[in-house]
Amino acid sequence: MMSVNARQVTRHSLNLCARSCRQLWLGVLAVAWADSFDYPRAGDGSSPSLRERNVRRARNWFGSRDFFEVCEMVGLDGQAVLEHWHRQQRQRSDEILAALGPPIMPWQVARGAA
Repeated sequence: MMSVNARQVTRHSLNLCARSCRQLWLGVLAVAWADSFDYPRAGDGSSPSLRERNVRRARNWFGSRDFFEVCEMVGLDGQAVLEHWHRQQRQRSDEILAALGPPIMPWQVARGAA
């Protein structure tokens, strides 16, 4: 019969806990990222007002003290993640604006047109 060293069991348990915690906080970061870009989630039947509120909260979270703590817990450079997030947000905005075309100015609208 093989005896189990208590120290090995404890070390193994701590490694599992650390990995699990890291996965949890990576999940938090991933959900916030998806919400900030308003990516729909599978099975998400939330109302538009709830989705707007989630988008706003997620966007406000990026750059917050909590954001930097989560990045630190998962071993990421929070400033680098934040800069990448800002670039992606700008790119997304540019793509949306390009898809909409040039803005229509008030003087370009025919009178009486609805």
